[in-house]
Amino acid sequence: RDANRARARFAALIGPDEIAAGEVQLKDLSGGEQRRVACAGVPEAVIAQAR
Repeated sequence: RDANRARARFAALIGPDEIAAGEVQLKDLSGGEQRRVACAGVPEAVIAQAR
């Protein structure tokens, strides 16, 4: 909700499963699609999805 109010394009969702796996759930707030991304790959994934 805060991300929507801030008009953010993406949200990174991090819970216990993601922490254990070293991953982040990256959600595109404009289209609603969500995918798991390795923590180190988040910047590249955001750039690729933003295009």
